[in-house]
Amino acid sequence: MRKVMRQFLTEDKTLAEILAHYSWIPKIAVEIYLKYCIPCQHRKPVKTPVLSKPILSLGVLTRLQIDLIDMRTRPNCISSDVVYQWILHCKDHYSKYSWAYSLVDKSADGVAKKLRELFFTFGPPKLLHSDNGAQFVADVITALKLLFPDMCFIRGGPRHPQSQGLVERGNGVLCNSLGKWMSSTNSEHWSDGLLPVVMACKFGKLAIAHTVESLIDLRSACSSDLKLNEVNSLGEITVIEAAKLLVHGAVSSAICDCKTKCGTKHCPCRKVGVACSTKCHVKQRECLNST
Repeated sequence: MRKVMRQFLTEDKTLAEILAHYSWIPKIAVEIYLKYCIPCQHRKPVKTPVLSKPILSLGVLTRLQIDLIDMRTRPNCISSDVVYQWILHCKDHYSKYSWAYSLVDKSADGVAKKLRELFFTFGPPKLLHSDNGAQFVADVITALKLLFPDMCFIRGGPRHPQSQGLVERGNGVLCNSLGKWMSSTNSEHWSDGLLPVVMACKFGKLAIAHTVESLIDLRSACSSDLKLNEVNSLGEITVIEAAKLLVHGAVSSAICDCKTKCGTKHCPCRKVGVACSTKCHVKQRECLNST
């Protein structure tokens, strides 16, 4: 029996060969033997899955991922001639902002038309990332290269949605949010909810509504001292440095990390006469220099 079990590597082949000669050996015994069989373990190939490298984006619209969402099971009939059955979902990889367009079909002409509207409004991306669908590899899509010569096309792996996982996960979020919008508004036209749903997915729902009377003129909000400053004479600072100046009352950008309670002049914040902010010794709750 040992010779028979060593001849076959897989459990099913080994069990079938044993049952052809013996009838009293259970399957659990074959599983235990193959698990601790040294020759079988040496001849067994070691599977090493390929790990995909993460996609890095350096700015807005440096990489735009596009995909189609199939809505044929719930078509949106606007009229006898217009029936929307697809959604073109575009997602910026850097800002995670989404654009969604309703389509009658998944033809390359309809996809190219919506992409031209997007590119002429917000500008073309550096990289246009899509799958290998026929609607994305057609000549009308590659003709966008003539309008935007600086744009490059990238295709994902065939039958490998993980290569553009951002827009694939966004498809599920968009469909779930669209379904909640339809149930809350008692509407059957999901094409009317694309714009509010996309904005809600990115920014959330506004809790406070402001009227026109509550708006102020920004020209009157600018003080006279600020108008007297010469812009060319001001130095350049980063956003982080500007945030530190705002937290410290625009007096000092230094922060302290005192182990004590900041009660002496050894504290950098107390030395310049400003209160400790949330950037100072976050883990220490007691501070004598706080407001």
